[in-house]
Amino acid sequence: MPYVLLGQARDLDDRVPERVVVPRGTVVHHCTADTVLFGADELSIWDQMDEVAELRGGDELPNLALVLLEGLSDDEVQVGGHTLVLPGTVDHGDLVHLCTDTTGACPTTAEQVEAGAAHTCDGILAGHAGEELYWMEYGTLQFMDRETVRQWALLISAETVLATALRDRTEAAVRTGLPDWARDFVPGVVRRFVGRDPDRFLQSIEVPLQDRADAGRSVSVEDMLREELAEGLATELAAAIDTFVRAVLEAQTREVLRNALGRLSRAVREEAHRRDAPVDLGPAEDMASLLLDARLAGERDDLVTDDLAALGSSLRSFRADLGRTVLEDVVDSLAGIYRRLSGNDRDRRRTRQDVNTTS
Repeated sequence: MPYVLLGQARDLDDRVPERVVVPRGTVVHHCTADTVLFGADELSIWDQMDEVAELRGGDELPNLALVLLEGLSDDEVQVGGHTLVLPGTVDHGDLVHLCTDTTGACPTTAEQVEAGAAHTCDGILAGHAGEELYWMEYGTLQFMDRETVRQWALLISAETVLATALRDRTEAAVRTGLPDWARDFVPGVVRRFVGRDPDRFLQSIEVPLQDRADAGRSVSVEDMLREELAEGLATELAAAIDTFVRAVLEAQTREVLRNALGRLSRAVREEAHRRDAPVDLGPAEDMASLLLDARLAGERDDLVTDDLAALGSSLRSFRADLGRTVLEDVVDSLAGIYRRLSGNDRDRRRTRQDVNTTS
């Protein structure tokens, strides 16, 4: 049966090892949170923790220590059927370590674990060997009264509704506007590549073409340009599109604040009701407005970052297709310019030869 070990992260006792090895058959999920909130049924401990590592037999990790803060009991924590171990409440000391070895008897390498060595101390890795363990550590603990719970549920509701709306609106606007933006992006790339010196541009094409021919791999101008430009152009385009998407998200945030606040506030109220935190439309609108203002002021960059990550996933294939189109447009433009300039160059050379012959 999985065990949950929950407490405040503390520094190690000076006598215990700084690093430990997970014994055979044991799984350690290392989970952390800066602040843990208690008092609301809908705020599960699982939703508040981030799993930073999953370690199995032979894996090495820093030794860890927990201590229980006063005022927390096992009936206040939702652990989804797992057995909860709170430091200072069962047969463990107030300060609980993964490993408390002070004599060098516990394994410290994967090879020792593979050979069958086990922890023999009174730490968690010895007392719960062969178990699945969720080591959950937090920095601070906050208990919430009824009003705080209601406000928290309202905040979560507003964050959820606004994130969905802003992502949907931004994705639609990006899919509509990005192709036109890309068409304007291509000429700038072409102008920068060609530069102001036609001879230098011709040389930038002819030299790599000749290098490939000398290596026994003759290619067309288009294929050479694809090879030369693909990686750098993809990086440049990705950065430019990221900037474009961020600007669209900000514009949509302003648009929602101006013209869609009422409709979305009703959705926030409905979401809060669904979370058993009934609120009137006024507080729902105030919370939505507060969040939108905070986003625009740079005070909730965490929400913006989450939105951009979600948009990155939903637009991934669209961006990839657009990237291939941009590359082909740049290649076609540069190849056409090269052929026109190289033709002119050959004409100039023939003219000079005719003049010399006549002279």
